[in-house]
Amino acid sequence: MHSWAWAPRRSGWVTPPKALTNLLDAVGRFSVLGSTLYRPDTYRYLASAELALGDLDAALTAAHRSLDFAQRADAQHQVRATQRVLAEIELARGHTGVAYELLEASRGSPGALGDETELARLQPLPQTISVE
Repeated sequence: MHSWAWAPRRSGWVTPPKALTNLLDAVGRFSVLGSTLYRPDTYRYLASAELALGDLDAALTAAHRSLDFAQRADAQHQVRATQRVLAEIELARGHTGVAYELLEASRGSPGALGDETELARLQPLPQTISVE
């Protein structure tokens, strides 16, 4: 994965270090506001940024925070999206069996919920996971 390729913005590409700074700022601002609406998304994006930077422990921590907020909100589409990111993290950690299970769990919802964008993100992952 190219370190610049995952975070498009209107005026160009955002590098993971800049995205990480922006996301940490967003987490802080949402905390001050007491808002939890965007926390599953924000922590999931933070997990992806940490993964792109190679900090798997930080990525895992952020993904678990995203999952926690999504589950508390009973937002199944957010749970499934976070399971996909967790699968990517576990794959990077070399845990292909866990990655496969998370990927399979994440597949149940996006199409049923009409989330075509999330469904498109799932498509390339099966080719990268081989469970023996």
